[in-house]
Amino acid sequence: MKRYTVVCLIILFVCGTVNSYANVIENTADIDYRYKGDYLGEYAGKYQFDINQQKALFSTAINVVFKGLQSGQIVTIKADTVDGSGSSWVSEATFKADLRGIVDLTSQSPIIGTYQKASAMGLFWSMHTNDDAKYFTINKSYVVRFTAYAANKVLTQSEVLRLSPLDMERVVKEEIRTDKFVANFYRPRKKGTYPSIIHLTGSGGGMGNLYPALLAAEGFAVLSVAYFGVETLPEKLVGIPIEYFDHAIDWLKNNKGTHNTPMAIMGGSRGSEAAVLIAARRQEFDAIVLTVPSAVTWLAPGIEGMIHSAWSIKGKETPYLGVSNFEGLKWLWQVTTGDKNIVTLPMFDKALKESSKKEIEAVLLPIENTKAPILFISGEEDMIWPSTLMANMLMKKLDDVSYPYAYQHLSLPNAGHNIGIPNLPTGSQVNPTFLSGGSLFWNESASLQVHQKTIHFLKEHLHFK
Repeated sequence: MKRYTVVCLIILFVCGTVNSYANVIENTADIDYRYKGDYLGEYAGKYQFDINQQKALFSTAINVVFKGLQSGQIVTIKADTVDGSGSSWVSEATFKADLRGIVDLTSQSPIIGTYQKASAMGLFWSMHTNDDAKYFTINKSYVVRFTAYAANKVLTQSEVLRLSPLDMERVVKEEIRTDKFVANFYRPRKKGTYPSIIHLTGSGGGMGNLYPALLAAEGFAVLSVAYFGVETLPEKLVGIPIEYFDHAIDWLKNNKGTHNTPMAIMGGSRGSEAAVLIAARRQEFDAIVLTVPSAVTWLAPGIEGMIHSAWSIKGKETPYLGVSNFEGLKWLWQVTTGDKNIVTLPMFDKALKESSKKEIEAVLLPIENTKAPILFISGEEDMIWPSTLMANMLMKKLDDVSYPYAYQHLSLPNAGHNIGIPNLPTGSQVNPTFLSGGSLFWNESASLQVHQKTIHFLKEHLHFK
């Protein structure tokens, strides 16, 4: 089916690239989260932070416990840091000590604060900034300082060092620029051979940075391949030849440190379309990870979507699914008039539900032609597009053909489209234009679960040692 739309087709650009959150009740930049009750109890002067890891990779969850209080005593714990761009970030939460005089952030919910539900890392991910920075810059390691106080009296302080994989001696980054492809290569510094990963970003274009480096810190060699939007590559996601990725795969297979090692491919949002199309042609992958995926090949973003697909194979554009003129024009009007909190989910839902079985089959990704275990990851509250529905569509296709390899779907209730990197400050990452679904709390919880599951899946199927 082809529904030729107008400029409204730009909607696809938001998939995989918007950094927005719905129902962000945890974002407290404009909320007075200071405790206004009474601070009870006399201070014994023996206060102590008990932190199980003073130095750890930033994605590592740590346990923060505060001791020395009286039973029922009120204490406020503040966390602050400075990111790689020099922006200051802060969070704060007030607690009531348990019968032992202890506050355990892992299990206790704040009375009030920059987050509301019990979360071991709540003081980390709920940090916000009043600076112009929209995102936490982690190009180097950073120190987080904890300060405990009551009734404006500082009780004690402690610090932890959060390591950036971009600032660690064990990870090396190489810029790969050839006349065939553009990529960044992240690998462990220690000499040896490592399981390898082809990493693809979404419709924002360019290459990944922090996440591939984080995977390298876990012991993988990761080639994050750009396919449009940077340097000498096409400016837009239009008719990208799937054969382009062959050069990156061959480079990785012939690289000294990854020659003849197990190889995976990972793609998120629109990058999932490319990942499946690639893996269906090049069947030497040992694992496939698809995050908030599509089930079909969608039209190209922007006005080009009126007559073009995002992908091509052997010089011929792939069939694609379009969206209705009405929905597209509605979106265009919202964007051009400066509307906020735009939800694009209904547009994609409608296109899928109003298409015939034959029309869907014509654009369904050829997932059955891959030959590797597959991990699907989706957020059930995704407001960008129906990633859970589409992951289930691909799961059904695998069921129908009795796919001989392992496959599973990690479907996350309450999580949205932005399932990302865990334990980073996210308190200011609110894009008022688009809603991607979920809340900071649930997206953060999902991000931690996804990261752990992904690492386990890759190590299991890439024969990690």
